Amino acid sequence: MICRAGRIQDSYNFYNKIFLEPVIDVLSMILDSCRRNGEITLGTIVAKEISEMEPVDAGNYVQLAHCFALMAKWDGVGEYWVQMRSLGLKKAPGWSSIEMQCTIAPFFNHHSSHSQYANIIFLLGKKTTDITKQVYYKVGTNNNHMPKHNLNRE
Repeated sequence: MICRAGRIQDSYNFYNKIFLEPVIDVLSMILDSCRRNGEITLGTIVAKEISEMEPVDAGNYVQLAHCFALMAKWDGVGEYWVQMRSLGLKKAPGWSSIEMQCTIAPFFNHHSSHSQYANIIFLLGKKTTDITKQVYYKVGTNNNHMPKHNLNRE
């Protein structure tokens, strides 16, 4: 919660006070917040801690390279990709899943080879529209301050 509020240094300090042993899941959340908020210095510290705990996880190197890329620090981006490759690490592609007709269907972003690709895209679009309507058009609230969108376009 502290990270989501943009108080990344506070979250790291809190982590160090609370946890006696390193917890990779918490450090990964802090590292992701560093990436999203351009906190290179703290991100580098956290990434080193993570890489000491899991030196063969390509995701850690990718995450730090993305942190540097957001800050346009291209030397840092190249450094982490080179380190990752020199260790022989490869990042597995990210994927998601959706329930369709009582079946869980996994899929990759921008990968249209799935037999249910058209249905997946349709359902994701419908879910996005449903969520947007719930956020922007709550019953009984004054929505004059909310952005106006044409939610009926297909």
